[in-house]
Order: sequence, then C-alpha cells, then structure tokens
Amino acid sequence: MKQLEKNSNLYLSSNKGIALTCEPTLSSLPANKSVEIKVTLYNDICGLFNDNLVINIDGLPQTVIPIRVKVTGSPIMLAANQVGINLSGEYPTINIGTVVRGVGPIVKNFNLINNGPSEAEIGNYSIFIFRD
Repeated sequence: MKQLEKNSNLYLSSNKGIALTCEPTLSSLPANKSVEIKVTLYNDICGLFNDNLVINIDGLPQTVIPIRVKVTGSPIMLAANQVGINLSGEYPTINIGTVVRGVGPIVKNFNLINNGPSEAEIGNYSIFIFRD
C-alpha cells in the first residue's frame, strides 16, 4: 500500500487531478495471442475526464482507444484519529458525549482534510442529530 501511495503522490504532483498509467509500457505480442495491459487510475479531484490510450506497433497503423472516467465523491474528509470521531458507520459521526442539561454551550473541535489539488471553500454546514 505504501508503494501505491508513493506512486499516487508522484503521478498527481502536476496538479491535474487525474493520472493514468499502463503496465507494461513495452511488450511483445506473439501472433494469435493476447497480452494483458494493466491501466491504473490515480485521482484527487472529481469530474468527468477523457483521455486516449495510444498503442504503437512497428509496421502497423497507430491504434487509439478512448478512455472516459467519471470520478465521484469529495476530496474533503474528516481527519481520522480524533477523539469522538467515528468513521466506521455509513456516515461519519462526532460523539460529543454526555452533557448535563442547562450547563451552557459545549464546544467540540475537529479537523477536516482537503485531499484535492486546489483550495476548497467550505460553507453552509449542516448538522443532523441522530437519535438511538
């Protein structure tokens, strides 16, 4: 997993939000046989992306295979390892604990992480009270 993370940091360092790699980059293709090409997608931003896989074989016309990928989700997440943060459920939850009625405001700080390549403007927070 560490190598995948290193590769991700390397390939996404251009801040384009997405990178595709192919392995092997050079191969032999025997007559009447097939070769497996592994395409790996690295991303840190959402959107619809188009690219081309270009295959060059000596003595043959160039082959272009269009690639289209839709990345969904959010680059914003709650930082793990915070007291009271539970990331194991369907939705992340923040446990403030037991509070005595009428004691006044209770403050709970938490950290957000932006895994995207650009600054994110955060606003319009929504809080939902889940009852057991």
